[in-house]
Amino acid sequence: MSQLLIDGRWVDGVSTDRLTDKYKGAVFGEMAVASPQQVELAVTGALAAVQSSQLKPYDRYRILSKAARIVEARIEALVALMRDETGFTRADGENEVRRCVQTLELSAEEAKRLNGDLVPMQAADGVRDRIGFTVHMPRGVICAITPFNSPLNTLAHKVGPALAGGNAVVIKPSNHSPLSAVALCEALLEAGLPAGLLALVHGPGQTIGRQLLADQRIAFYAFTGSTQVGREIQQAAGLRGVQLELGSIASTIVCHDANLELAIPKIINAAFRKAGQVCTSVQRLLVDRLALETFVPQFVAAVKASEA
Repeated sequence: MSQLLIDGRWVDGVSTDRLTDKYKGAVFGEMAVASPQQVELAVTGALAAVQSSQLKPYDRYRILSKAARIVEARIEALVALMRDETGFTRADGENEVRRCVQTLELSAEEAKRLNGDLVPMQAADGVRDRIGFTVHMPRGVICAITPFNSPLNTLAHKVGPALAGGNAVVIKPSNHSPLSAVALCEALLEAGLPAGLLALVHGPGQTIGRQLLADQRIAFYAFTGSTQVGREIQQAAGLRGVQLELGSIASTIVCHDANLELAIPKIINAAFRKAGQVCTSVQRLLVDRLALETFVPQFVAAVKASEA
């Protein structure tokens, strides 16, 4: 069963929801649902942890690097987990794990660089005998809200940089893929991350998500999901920071001189991978009239062949 991570401890929720296999509908696990009091405690614990944290940039580099190795070593278990949670094919599952590893590695490297900079004061006219410098300071508590269609790497995209910058993170994953979030938290804790710097709460976005938005102790929100929810987060955050990755209906354009043998397989893969439930999916296709008569039959034939 997926538990909640609150103030450095794994705990049960106030209730549980069943998790069902996306192919057969069979129950394969349970998700602990947090109470409002537990969400409050999660933010309180994260705030206390970040205020008392003694981690230096190199410490954060070491932890994130080790977490990357742990995730990489668990690829088989993670692929099987995401198959149950999201219905991923093996190829999509392996790609998700590899990208998560890369994200943690990149975050680790950046952690070493967050030391501040010297400001070239004497580059300005009339300035003498002065030294200017900047110091990087963490924002505090970051709230990461993530979707089902990339339950491991999208979460790493938010958690990795936040931890690299010395912040604490409160995670609210999709109810469809809570165990992937648990797996990433376990890897980070095993890698040596002080437990209080990471919190994990499960439950409905309409209640838990809005409670997190209303909590003024949270300094920054990182969200991937629908445009509708993104607008709500932006409005609720006010002067606090937000990073929003929302849905897209950007067009894919096929020009008259395009290499169709190269373009068509890429379009098909981007349109149908993960059943098209990805923000980067091909959702609208514009084809130059000069290429239309050639493109359409080749595209239809290729789609039929991919179904065989």
